[in-house]
Amino acid sequence: MRFIQTLQSVIYNDKDVHDKIRLIKELGSMLWANNIGIYSLNDVENKIINEVSKKYCPSKIVRSKKNVFVITIGYLSGGHTRLMENLASMLNNECDLIITGNVELEVKNRLNNYFNEIFEIATYEKNDLNEIYKLSDLLSNYFNIILNIHPDDIQSVIAAGLAKKNANSCIHFINHADHVFSFGATVADIWYQISEFGARLDELRELSGKTSFLGIPIAKINKKNAQLSHLKESEVQFIITSGSANKFKPQKTYSLVKKVPDLLIQFPNAKLIIVGTNIIFGYWWWWVYLKFRSRMKFYQTLAYADYLALMDKADIFLDSYPIPGGTAFVEQYLSGKRCAGYISPQQGYTPLERIKCEITCGKIIFNDVKGIDEKIEYIHSYEKVKNRFLTAINSKEITKINWRDYYNWSGDTTFFIDDNIREIPSVILRECIKSRRLAIEMIKNNKLLLLKSLVLKIARISLGKRKK
Repeated sequence: MRFIQTLQSVIYNDKDVHDKIRLIKELGSMLWANNIGIYSLNDVENKIINEVSKKYCPSKIVRSKKNVFVITIGYLSGGHTRLMENLASMLNNECDLIITGNVELEVKNRLNNYFNEIFEIATYEKNDLNEIYKLSDLLSNYFNIILNIHPDDIQSVIAAGLAKKNANSCIHFINHADHVFSFGATVADIWYQISEFGARLDELRELSGKTSFLGIPIAKINKKNAQLSHLKESEVQFIITSGSANKFKPQKTYSLVKKVPDLLIQFPNAKLIIVGTNIIFGYWWWWVYLKFRSRMKFYQTLAYADYLALMDKADIFLDSYPIPGGTAFVEQYLSGKRCAGYISPQQGYTPLERIKCEITCGKIIFNDVKGIDEKIEYIHSYEKVKNRFLTAINSKEITKINWRDYYNWSGDTTFFIDDNIREIPSVILRECIKSRRLAIEMIKNNKLLLLKSLVLKIARISLGKRKK
């Protein structure tokens, strides 16, 4: 589309490499937040790596260690950091970690349990070439570089690309945010897949390396947990769902919020608890919360121990919707919880999705789950995932699966795509002020979008001042 082409043109013609990196990151951030059907920018990625490499004078390579993970920002909650921790434990914690963004002390203390050494090289919020070179020098000392980064972390991708050129390191990319745009497609030797949904999108990324199925590991598999006693609807006290706030944001006609009245009627004595959402900013919840506020509770964040304690109370664990959870849903099933959910266009993350019902159902239905325990074990068991991961790490051998054997695909990879960027992000608007060329290109090619975005920005600033 013209807006993306405008930004790319400015990037290609910018003489300052620091400005280029900043603009590339902001472009990646915008595509991450706005699904317009673009899942990689391989030409941009290749060109910036080649440009940066021309001025790179690498330090002497010291192959002292084998494995290093790179993460942008670690989190106490959610599945992305926990996935990395599980993978590190599969290497018997014989690995290091590099953090490129900000890190909270509590997060770092937890990560210390999984890694020999933790290095902090703050490239994510900076465009300092010397810091990127420093990161690349450190990466070059490892045989395997395992990227578990944010989709817009172009700085880590550049550093990994330099290490690959300089030291022939093998780049492993954990595609944990597999439903969105991401940098990294040009540098990854092995691109790990965790879902059929992501695998279908990978066909659009023009990956330079090989793909290998990984799956989402669950620490404990206990088949006995599938045997649940009958529970009357009137006996249900707590229905709990969790996930980042955007997973619950209604998309087109698909909305969990609209189903809340039906749920609370079906389970008349139940309280609905939502973990991961700040009700102040989750405006799509407001109307239903005002109506049922005595029966709804929101937690923006919980320490992991508190999260587990809360989950112990759940009579029903409800998967997030319209964007499903990658880890929590199957974890709760395997820990003995009665699980339910609605079938989403975004699917293919676990065989357990077969228990879900259509969003059009008046009442939530608990579908028969007989026969799927073996499929769950193959996809999610710690030992199976470990075997697939170590085979790729140690032997560079990949794993392929027949998706139809494990998933009952009825999804739509185009469902969440918007036709256009609806609003230019504030950070790009600020770039227009800094860059005369960008401003001129925007006015020439994207006049209406620029005007609309400026009006909305000014309106928000004015409203903010009035509230004060």
